[in-house]
Amino acid sequence: KQLQRQVLVIGKNKSINEKIYYNVDIIHTAIGENKQIQFLYFQWNVKHEKDYHKNKEFYQVSPWVLIWEDENYYLLGYDSDAQKIKHFRVDEIEEASVMTENRKGKEEYDALSISDYTTRVFGMFGGDETYVDLVFLNSLAGVVIDRFGQDTVFYPKDENHFSIHVKIAISGQFFGWLFGLGEGVQIVGPENVKEEFQKRLRNLL
Repeated sequence: KQLQRQVLVIGKNKSINEKIYYNVDIIHTAIGENKQIQFLYFQWNVKHEKDYHKNKEFYQVSPWVLIWEDENYYLLGYDSDAQKIKHFRVDEIEEASVMTENRKGKEEYDALSISDYTTRVFGMFGGDETYVDLVFLNSLAGVVIDRFGQDTVFYPKDENHFSIHVKIAISGQFFGWLFGLGEGVQIVGPENVKEEFQKRLRNLL
């Protein structure tokens, strides 16, 4: 009731949209009342199942701002246990509630440059689109789902790897994202994309 429902979250199914709205309501309420929140936090695994952080124990966070970046909402807040500013995907938050304790971490938040933080932590890429075959370590399942969505089909390759066939916007940012994953990812095809990546790496060297 406190929010005008004017936000459209593209690429999310109805249940995820509703969860985002409820979470945003709770976060805004806590910010307005200068209160902390608690919630469970998860990431998706290779079986498209939820893996909960901290053995499914609650996070206690002082919310300071909501960020819309790369088609996702992120909560930026002060984690009381870690004693530092962290970001959390709002659609991967569950069982959120407002607590009685006042927020902490104001000095840390005030010292933070939001634009620098989002540039450093997040990234978008755009360019000519083509279908690419990629192979990943199973441990990167959550990273792949974050980038390409929950509907991405995983093809088991061996005990430790899976492959995907996705439409990619080929750009320097895309290759930079691949490079950041190191030996955890391999371009299988097409050949022109492999050659372009090799060319860029040689130029950097």
